Amino acid sequence: MHFRSARWLFVLVPCLGLAQTRAEKIAFVGGSLLDPATQKIIPNAVVVVDGNKIITAGARSGAEIPSDARRIDCSGKWIAPGYIDTHVHFFQSGGLFTRPDAADFTKVRSYADEVTWVKSHLDDVFARYLRSGVTSVVDVGGPMWNFEVREAAAKSAKAPRVAVAGPLISSVSRPQLDLGDPPIVQINTPEEGRALVAKLAAKDPDYIKIWYIVSADHPVEAFRPVVRAVIAESHTRKIRVAVHATELAAARAAVEEGADLLVHSVTDQLVDPAFVDLLKKRGTILCPTLVVFERYGRTFADRLNLTPEEKAWGNPEVIASLAVARMLPAQLPDRVKTALADPDAVLSRIAQTMEIAQKNLKTLSDAGITIAAGTDAGNIGTIHGPAIFREFQLMREAGLTPWQILQTATVNAAKVFATPRSGAVDQDGKPLLGRVAPGELADLLILNANPSDDIAQASNIDRVMKNGVLFAADEILETAAASSGETMHAIVADEYGDPDVMSDQEVPIPQPKENEMLLKVIASGVNPADPLILSGEYAEQFGTHLPLVLGYDVAGVVEKTGARVTRFKVGDAVYGYLLFGGGWAEHCLAKENEVALKPASIDFATAAAVPLAALTAWQALVDAAHLERGQTVLIHGGSGGVGSFAIQIAKARGARVIATASTENQDFLKELGADVAIDYKATKFEDKAHDVDVVLDPVG
Repeated sequence: MHFRSARWLFVLVPCLGLAQTRAEKIAFVGGSLLDPATQKIIPNAVVVVDGNKIITAGARSGAEIPSDARRIDCSGKWIAPGYIDTHVHFFQSGGLFTRPDAADFTKVRSYADEVTWVKSHLDDVFARYLRSGVTSVVDVGGPMWNFEVREAAAKSAKAPRVAVAGPLISSVSRPQLDLGDPPIVQINTPEEGRALVAKLAAKDPDYIKIWYIVSADHPVEAFRPVVRAVIAESHTRKIRVAVHATELAAARAAVEEGADLLVHSVTDQLVDPAFVDLLKKRGTILCPTLVVFERYGRTFADRLNLTPEEKAWGNPEVIASLAVARMLPAQLPDRVKTALADPDAVLSRIAQTMEIAQKNLKTLSDAGITIAAGTDAGNIGTIHGPAIFREFQLMREAGLTPWQILQTATVNAAKVFATPRSGAVDQDGKPLLGRVAPGELADLLILNANPSDDIAQASNIDRVMKNGVLFAADEILETAAASSGETMHAIVADEYGDPDVMSDQEVPIPQPKENEMLLKVIASGVNPADPLILSGEYAEQFGTHLPLVLGYDVAGVVEKTGARVTRFKVGDAVYGYLLFGGGWAEHCLAKENEVALKPASIDFATAAAVPLAALTAWQALVDAAHLERGQTVLIHGGSGGVGSFAIQIAKARGARVIATASTENQDFLKELGADVAIDYKATKFEDKAHDVDVVLDPVG
C-alpha cells in the first residue's frame, strides 16, 4: 500500500540515568548540631557516621575524626535529625480519585485503576518523602498489601523507614474501597475484633488501627466493647494500638480502654482537664494531623493552598488531578458541586474545625502530653512527603515554638515509630531515632538555615542521610526517577483549551494492568480530531479527563506485558490506535486489541500515520457500507488520509473506484488504483460519476 500523511510526528528519546547508593564512613565537620530533645545547639560540631550508625556527635574540639572518613564541610549549615511522619496512608495517592467513599469520581477514573496507579508509584512516593527530609513514616492502616509496602521500603535505599498497620478495624463499612482486600473492615462484635487481631498478628504489624467513627447511628458506647476487646487482644500480643477518634467522647473512651496513640486532634469540642489528666496518666501520644482537616474541603471548593514545597516536591500527576474546577459539571459529585457553589461556607467550616483542633493541640502541648507530627498524607489534597511542612505551619499558628515543632517530628515521633519489630530500638526498648547522637541510626539532615529560629527553614534542606546513605536533596527526585525508570517526558494538558495549554512535563511512567502492554513510543501522529478533544467540548462523549495526554496513532516497541497478554511479547514492534490516547509521551499503555505487529516494510514514522485514517476508511466501506466485489464506489478527497486508504481497500475488495482530488493529485489517484480520477477543480463530479452504489465523503 501507498502512504501519504500531512501529520506531524513526535520522535521521543528517553532521558534516563543511573545512580548508586551505599553507606560509607562520613564526617560532617563544622556545622551547628541541633538537639530537639534538649533544645540546645552545639556550634562547630562534628558528626561521624560509620555504615548506618552515628559513632560521634558533639563539639569539634577534642573530637577524633577517623582518617579514612570522607569529610564534608558543614560550615554555615545546621545538622538535624531526619523528620518522622507518624500518620500516612500508602494505599491512598493524595489525588482526587483516591477516596470514592468521600467523593465518587469513578466515572472519570475507576477505583481499581486508582489502586493500580498507587501500587505502581510506590518508589516515587518513597523518594518524595526523602526529598522532604522525612526519613521514617508510620502507615496507620490500609489493605493487607500494606505489609508488602513495608518490605519494599526495607529493600530500598531511596525510601524512608516504614512501620505499618493492616486494615482499619471500624464501626462502619466502606464498600466503595473493597476490591477484595479492603483497607477498612467493619467489626460488629468483640469476638470478630479479636479474630481480626489474631489474623493481623501473623503479619507482625507495628500497630493495630481502630477507626472509631461516631454518628447518630453509631454512638460511642455501641462500639466500645469492640474497642476494648481489640486493644486487650493486641496488648496481649504486645502490639500497640492506634485509634482514629476525632470526637472527645470517642477519644476519651479509646484512652480509657488503653489506646497507645491517638492519630488525630479532637475537633468537635475543646478538651477538658479530666481528658488531659487521662492522657498524662496513660502516657498516650497524640498525632494532631492538622493539615488533613483543611484539604478535603479546600480541594472540593477549589481553594487549595499547597505550599511551595508541595508544588515542587509533590507528585505532579496527583496535584494536577486536584483541579476540580477544570472538570466538566457532569463529572462532579454533588458534594463537590455544593462546595464550588459556596466556597466561603466551606472555608468557614474549616476555620471552625481548625480553631478547635489548634486550641486543643496547644492545651495538650502545654500540659506536657507527647505530641508526634503526622499529616494523614494520601487523603485527598494531603500530599505525600512535603505535606509535613504545612503541618509545621499550622502547628506554629497553634502557638507551638519552632523547637517544640522540631521535637514533634523527631524525638517525639521516634517514640511512635520505634515499635519492637521496627529495628529502631535498642536492647532496652529505647528508640534509636530522633536524635543525632552516638549509637543512633544514621538518619539526619543538613540544613541551609536554622529551623529552631524559624520553622519555615525546616524545608531548606541541603542533604539527606537515611540509614547512612547520603543524598544531595536537589538530586533525590531526579536520581530516583533515573535509576528506576519511573518518569518520562510527555506532552500534557492540565486544562482544556487551545494548543498553548499543553507543555512538556516529566511524569510517572504508567504501569500496565493484566490486559495491557507498556510501549516505548517511537512515533505518534497528530490528527484533525486532536484540537476538538483538547478543547474539552466533547470530553464527556469521548471519556477524556485531565490531565490529558493526546496521541491516538502510535508506533513503538513492547517493553512490558501484563499477565493476560498472549498475542505480543517484549520487543515486538507494533502500531495501532489508542482508544483513550496517551501516545504523545515516551511511553504509553495499549491493549492487545488496539495494536498489531508493524510490517517490516514500513518504518515507525510511517506506521504511526496509518491507524486512524485506515480504520476510518475500513469502518466506512466494510463495516457500514458492506462494499462488495463488482460494486462502484465514489470517494471524495481520494488523495487525503482517509481517501487514500479507502481507494486501496475498495480495490482490494474488487470494487470499481471513482475518486476526486485537486488537479495536482490526479496522478496520485491513478497510482493508488482509482478507475476514474476526477479533477473537482475542472469538472463537476456528478457529470462523470454514474451508477454509484456507495459514496464516501470524508471531506464534508
